[in-house]
Amino acid sequence: LGFAPVMDGEGGFIPDTPGNLRAREEFNQVPEMIGITQEDAFLYLLAFGPEMAMRGPNRTEFQNLLSAMVYYFEDWIEDRDPEDIYQALDFYYSPWPHIHDPDMNRYQIGALMTDIAFGMTADMQCRHHTEYADTYFYVYNFVSPNATIVPDFMGTPHMLDVPYVWGFPFLRHNPEIQAQTQINDIIGYVPIDDEYSYYMAEMWTNFAKYGNPTPSPVQPPSGMDPQSWPQFSNEQLNYFYIGNDTCEAREDYRQHEFAFWREYMVWLVWGDEGFPGTPEEPDSEFRMPRFFPGQGPRPDTSDMTCFDDEGCSEDIRDILNNMVSKYMEILLDL
Repeated sequence: LGFAPVMDGEGGFIPDTPGNLRAREEFNQVPEMIGITQEDAFLYLLAFGPEMAMRGPNRTEFQNLLSAMVYYFEDWIEDRDPEDIYQALDFYYSPWPHIHDPDMNRYQIGALMTDIAFGMTADMQCRHHTEYADTYFYVYNFVSPNATIVPDFMGTPHMLDVPYVWGFPFLRHNPEIQAQTQINDIIGYVPIDDEYSYYMAEMWTNFAKYGNPTPSPVQPPSGMDPQSWPQFSNEQLNYFYIGNDTCEAREDYRQHEFAFWREYMVWLVWGDEGFPGTPEEPDSEFRMPRFFPGQGPRPDTSDMTCFDDEGCSEDIRDILNNMVSKYMEILLDL
């Protein structure tokens, strides 16, 4: 986790932060395609402990996870009450009225992580880049009928779209090439996977050739009607949905959730002044802060086995810190 770029300085490959480079318009203003899977962060639920694969958190455990996350705002909060942040997260992401349903609690934790780490990030990038060049956004939600290796609760997790773009399903038709690539078929691909792979490869190569994934309508799998993929714009928040039964253009993907992070949380943490930027003298552990059991109300973790005796486990510390750090880095680019 924490795949942050390294700034090389003047003359380097990455001379400055992406936010500064974009502010100075020192970036390639070329067409861009960007997307997420519908449950992009659900794969990382397993970092909270193996029990996440067997059951979701109860109400107490759900609230403990939210409480632990609040500690990672400590370096940024000045005179604001951390309890306000916790209450906002709890109210917004609790699966009302099913707050005692472990499966729904697990889904909402995954949704929160997807929103902050993938969805809002992609949305912000699209909103900025579309002012300079054609921009295309997609949400991927196709799962092979043979993908029993993917637990049902994970939905369509991180990188499940990549094998289809690169044509992995076709390797089984050419054992010699498959042996050379050493890419094993762990899914057990079937003909419908070939169709989706061909479909996505056609749109991706169209984009590489023409800067447009559908210069003319492209027919999806299973005899669906040919579809065009409209550009994303700040006036029309278009995206293209790729699902098991539907491939079509849609609008306004999770805009209420993204606005929660982009607008409300910014106000809640920093008030009318807005995001202040990086602290002038962040401590040496700024990107990987400790869990502060002595500050604020310590979460009750007695009935949650994925927490150790000292409070938040190393795995949870890392994953929560990286989510909040990524959120802060995006805000720095505003």
